[in-house]
Amino acid sequence: MSRPRVACLLTAAAALAACRGTDALSPAVAAVAGTYTLATLAGDHVPTTGNSGAIVLRADGTATYRMTYAPAGTPPSSYHVMATGTFVVRGDSVALALVTDAAHPAAVWRPVGVRQGTTLTLHYPGPADGDVAAVYQRQ
Repeated sequence: MSRPRVACLLTAAAALAACRGTDALSPAVAAVAGTYTLATLAGDHVPTTGNSGAIVLRADGTATYRMTYAPAGTPPSSYHVMATGTFVVRGDSVALALVTDAAHPAAVWRPVGVRQGTTLTLHYPGPADGDVAAVYQRQ
C-alpha cells in the first residue's frame, strides 16, 4: 500500500475515533444499539417503492448505514450507499457522523435522528426533495 493511501486511511480512522467522544460506552449508547430497518422514506412505505436500507448502531458507538435507492423512471435503476462511522446519544437524539469514502474523510455526513421506542427517524436535506424523513424500525 502506498504511503499517501496509508496516511489517508490513518487520518480517516483518527477522524472517526474523534467523533466517538466519551459517549461511546455509555449506557445510553448501549440502550439504542441494534439494527434498524427502513420502514418509510419521505412518507412512502418502503416495500412499495423498491427502496431499502438499514442502520446498525453498535454498543461501542460505531455505526453502519446501508441504503439502496430505486428512483422511479425508465429504465428502472438503483444505486447503493454504504457509510460507516460513529454515533452519540443525547436524550432522545441520535447524532451520527458517517463517511462513505475513507479516501475523503473530510466529507462527513451528520444526520441527526430522534428515537421514540423502537423507531428512529432521521431528517436530512434531499437534493430535490427538501427535508427527507426516513423512519427506521428496530429489529
